[in-house]
Amino acid sequence: MVGEIFASIGAVKTAFDMAKALQGTHDATQRDRAIIDLQRQILSAQEEQFALAARNRELEKEIADLKSWEDEKRRYKMTSLAPNVIAFAERQDVNDRSPAHYLCANCFAAGRKSFFQQTIRGNRLDRYKCNSCGEEISVTKDGPGHHYSALPPTGRMDR
Repeated sequence: MVGEIFASIGAVKTAFDMAKALQGTHDATQRDRAIIDLQRQILSAQEEQFALAARNRELEKEIADLKSWEDEKRRYKMTSLAPNVIAFAERQDVNDRSPAHYLCANCFAAGRKSFFQQTIRGNRLDRYKCNSCGEEISVTKDGPGHHYSALPPTGRMDR
């Protein structure tokens, strides 16, 4: 980015030097060539300026997205659905009316908010799937009172 700025400044300086040299030119052909070269330099400088402005907008958006994700991350805490089964759940102190939900730990670590969707609800087994990365987790319910234990994650599925 710094190199692009210096290149843009260099193009403007070259155009300025060319315009200055035109003042002493009395030959019409030579002056016309110099004007064409000057116009090329000005166009080049404008193109670089537009490219820098576009890159600046991209970087500003990236910063805003990162700040937004940091704010969103603070709403969640790591939680254990069962031994060795980790997800992210909304903090209890968040004053939000959204229903209880879990976020995929893999996607969360990658900076994405992706919900686990329950695919099986059984008497002894609940299964959840992340619709973003395909991660599946299974939680078994052991006996009366439903103590939970984990089955190994099934891994990512092909999309």
